[in-house]
Amino acid sequence: MGQRVGIVDASCLIGLSKVQMETLPLQLYSKVIIPPAVQAEFGGVVEGYIVQSPSNRVIVQTLRFMLGAGESEVIALGAELSQGGEQVEIVLDDLQARRIALSYGLHIVGTVGLLIRAKQSGYIESVRAILQQMRASGFRCSPELFRRAIELAQEGDD
Repeated sequence: MGQRVGIVDASCLIGLSKVQMETLPLQLYSKVIIPPAVQAEFGGVVEGYIVQSPSNRVIVQTLRFMLGAGESEVIALGAELSQGGEQVEIVLDDLQARRIALSYGLHIVGTVGLLIRAKQSGYIESVRAILQQMRASGFRCSPELFRRAIELAQEGDD
């Protein structure tokens, strides 16, 4: 992924942790950051991740009217680091959070997108198998998204 920084939300970490893959983002980004609210929601820090707070608390508080604490801090930190010249991609699954992040001009990928990228990069063998395990453990993924992920991963029909 070059020098791109990943800022990861709790939903991604929780989903990946259910299949013992919470370190996957470390393989896809030059560094991986989680804000304190994500750390609190996830319940800890994955070794290798950097905990960093957004410095603009006004943006965080404004976003909190529409989003959860973790999503608000992910977007605020993404905007801050992007404005500072870093190549940033934020990992968000929530549709409302993704829409708001787009309004800030941020690059976004979801957990499923990370799995597809990991397969394309040779880090995993099967998006289908991992997504099935994640869904069985409570990760929400619509049938349409599941089918599209399998298609993009070139793993054939469901």
